[in-house]
Amino acid sequence: MKDLAAELDMSVQAVSYHVDNLQDAGLIEVLDMCYSEKGREMSIYGPSTEPYILFLGTTDDQSGLTAAFKRFANAIGPVGIIVAIGAALSRLVDRE
Repeated sequence: MKDLAAELDMSVQAVSYHVDNLQDAGLIEVLDMCYSEKGREMSIYGPSTEPYILFLGTTDDQSGLTAAFKRFANAIGPVGIIVAIGAALSRLVDRE
């Protein structure tokens, strides 16, 4: 949480509050655990296995948004997952 708080220029308490709310809402979940340099257990969060899409607009916009999202997800899905895993691993390796 400390790194995320620094990146967002927020207090650790504020970040923890928001992460807890996202977890309670089912938007993120703990994907893995690791240990800090000081031996403290740390949670690694990621998107929920049941993702949500928040849509703000008219019903006329919905079909276009759905089609655009499907095209985007199909194009970036597998690559996006690989990039996210690589980024997470590189951050963990850089810390050690």
